[in-house]
Amino acid sequence: MRLRSHFNYANVMSTLAVFLVLAGGSFALAKVGKNEVRSKQVKNNTLKSQDLKDGKGVTGKDVKDGSLDGADVGDGSLTGSDIGPDSLTGANVDES
Repeated sequence: MRLRSHFNYANVMSTLAVFLVLAGGSFALAKVGKNEVRSKQVKNNTLKSQDLKDGKGVTGKDVKDGSLDGADVGDGSLTGSDIGPDSLTGANVDES
């Protein structure tokens, strides 16, 4: 049997596609480190405190400055004890 008779466009392209898919998959796996999860891999509202490394949830040191605004804080979720001394000025208080 001659090997050349089996070389046609469809066979060559399908073989090439298989190698590209396998190489691309291994490249994607190599980019993500062990025990590392990207935000696009997590569905909204699915993480809980116990899912985080220390199991203690998110604290102020975990939040990047300027990344949260009022829309990120639920109504009634903060009390006076949650606000640090001298952390608010008159410009931060809604007088409505």
